[in-house]
Amino acid sequence: MLKQVLAVLVLAGVMEGASIEKARMLNIHGLQYAAKQELMDVIYGASGAETKADAYYYLGNIALTERKVTAAISTSNASA
Repeated sequence: MLKQVLAVLVLAGVMEGASIEKARMLNIHGLQYAAKQELMDVIYGASGAETKADAYYYLGNIALTERKVTAAISTSNASA
């Protein structure tokens, strides 16, 4: 039973990381809108605090790339 619980927790962590990785890949290929949606899913989903912080970081980076400085600052403040 304990092994099953640990396996589920490990897989959940992998799935969270996959969402951020997916967002990064989408962003690299010019799909910023889809990347932002993926990151917001991480932020408002059942992700851990560290994963959410990473999502806020990447969301802020996308905002800076789009020259949306106010949005980048707001995102930075939200992650604190």
